[in-house]
Amino acid sequence: MGYPRLIPPSLLAVPKYGAVNVHPSALPAGRGPNPARQLYEGASTLGATLHRTDAERILDLREPAAVIRRRAVALNVLFPSAQVTLPDPIGTVVIRHVDIVPTTAGATTPGTVLLTHADGGTVRAGEGAVRLTH
Repeated sequence: MGYPRLIPPSLLAVPKYGAVNVHPSALPAGRGPNPARQLYEGASTLGATLHRTDAERILDLREPAAVIRRRAVALNVLFPSAQVTLPDPIGTVVIRHVDIVPTTAGATTPGTVLLTHADGGTVRAGEGAVRLTH
C-alpha cells in the first residue's frame, strides 16, 4: 500500500520481527506524495528514511519532548497521529499534533497532565513538556 494509505495493523502484525519502510526522502522535510519536490525547491542534498513500521503507534512520555514530537511525525507522515495513555479521567487518546512547549513544572513525573485544553492537553515529558492535540 502506498500513499495515501497506511498499512493496516492486521498486515503489520504478520511479520514475526516487525517490518521496515523506506521513504524516498529524508523525513519529515520530504514528507508527502512527491519527495522529488525538494529538488525543485533547491535542496542541495537528498536523503532517504528507513524506519520501522509499528501497528501500535504509542508514544512514550518518558522520552524528551523533542523525541516525542519527532516520533509523532514519523509515525504517520500524512496525518501525524499516535496513541498516548494519560492518567484518568483522560485515558488513551489519539494525538494528531505535538508541539514542544516551555514548562516550569520542575520535578513532576513524565506523563503528568500540566494543563487541559478543549482539544488536548499539555503533558510533562522526560525532558520538557509537550502540548498534545487530539
